[in-house]
This record gives sequence, C-alpha cells and structure tokens, in this order.
Amino acid sequence: MRYNLLMSLALTALLAVSARAETAGAAPEASTTQVAITGEVQKRDVPRALFYEKESPVITMEMLLTSGYLARYDHPFATVIDFQQPDKRAASPGDDIYISAGTKAGLKVGDQFYIYHRSDAVIDPDTRNEIGYIVTMAGLISVKNVTESAALAHVDRGFEMIFSGDGLIPRFNVLPPKMDPDRPLEDKTIDGKIVYVRYGKDGITQDDTVYLNVGRKHGVKEADLFQVVEYDKERGDETHGILKDIGRALVILVKEETATAVVISSKSAVKIGDRVSYVQER
Repeated sequence: MRYNLLMSLALTALLAVSARAETAGAAPEASTTQVAITGEVQKRDVPRALFYEKESPVITMEMLLTSGYLARYDHPFATVIDFQQPDKRAASPGDDIYISAGTKAGLKVGDQFYIYHRSDAVIDPDTRNEIGYIVTMAGLISVKNVTESAALAHVDRGFEMIFSGDGLIPRFNVLPPKMDPDRPLEDKTIDGKIVYVRYGKDGITQDDTVYLNVGRKHGVKEADLFQVVEYDKERGDETHGILKDIGRALVILVKEETATAVVISSKSAVKIGDRVSYVQER
C-alpha cells in the first residue's frame, strides 16, 4: 500500500512537470481585446498646411498707406482747416485739429478718417496728358466734438506731418499683400509703363515706390512681379529695339486702372517712362 502511494505521487509530479514544459514552449494566444496603456490610440491626419511654406507679408501696413496710389480724381470728404494748438503749422500724433465738416455732412463723434496728401498732377510721359494725382495717407484721426459745419478731431496715428488743406477720406480696411510661395504663377501678358516715381524724383533705386499705368482691369494682382526695362525716347533708335533690363518691381496695391509697386532690385536708376512687363518669377 505504501508502494502504491509512492507511485501515485511520482506520477502526479511527472504530469505537472510535463504540463509546465508544454506551456513554456507554446506561443501565447492573442488577446481578443487590447487596451492602450495611456488610453485609446486614435489615427490623426497630418495637416496639409505643414507641407506648405507660409505666406509672408510683402510690406508693412504703414508702408502700404504711405506708398499710396494713383487716383484719376480727388474728392475729399473734408479738409484740415486749422490746429487747436496755437502757432502750429503742422500736426502729429496726439495733436487736435479742426476739419471742415460737421453734422450737416452726417459727421458724429467717434468717426474715423484717414488724412491724405495729394501730389501735383501726374502727366503721362508720352502723351503729356494729365492722368491723375498720387494720394498718400498722412495719419488717422477720430472725431471728438462736432458742430453743424465743423468738427474737432484727435490725431491717433501719424505717418507723415499733417498740414492745413490736407484731405480726409473715411477710414477703409486694407491689408498688406502676402507673398504666397505656393500660388501658381500665371501665364499672362501685361505690358505698361512707369508714369510716376515717389516724390517725383528724377531716378529711384531699390525699395522706392513707382506707379504703373496698368491695374485690375488689365489683369494685375497684388504680389505680381514686373520686369523694368530702361526706355529713353530720345535715343530709342540706338538700342535697335532691345531694351535694357534694369530691375524688378513688386506690386503692393492695385486699383482699376493703376498699380503701386516697390522696386525690389535695380541695376541702375528707375525713372518715369521706363517700361514694365509681367514676369513669371517670385
């Protein structure tokens, strides 16, 4: 009987060892449900914007306003007529000024206006016809007090000195154009000329402003790039029809028939009368 008990214990131990060996050699069975250690893992698409270069402003807001534009007509809402501070000949930020419009014109406290300078008449360099005026913003004002035919306003911002006789136009929304590296270059033909340069100077170079006789109706858009070629009517025959490439101008503001551009590169002075052509470049 003792013999039988020993045999039974030995057989039980042998079966246990065999079972452990089979378990160790077998592959673990896949679990039907898996739980992430830190919560459920979700698939997310990478934003497409990460694969594109970001747009960047071409110029600052202040430069855009002070560069101005070529306008065919000049119709101010009102004009600067005087300064509140005695013996003032010009106003700057923080000053108060009087303007020539009041409640009769619909003016009320809080209204905001841009004050602008107007150039002398711009003359077409080829036809000698008058084609408009250059309008540049000098400051931003807010109306403080209103009478029937006049108002007192505060100069909130100043880009240039403000003078008696400067015009006013209601504040408008405008944003500096942005250079979009991913915008497809357009296949278009636009040819024009420079009809005026900043301050009417004889010649300008890089970072100066020019005004073109082509605009929105001709297909011009903000951030378009134009080739500038030298043109001299007096010695046109000497070039045998081959005009000299002297630089590039980037459009910063577009009107219906005109555009404002900044010279971004120049090999020589850019002047009134030089020709421009749209180029498919960045």
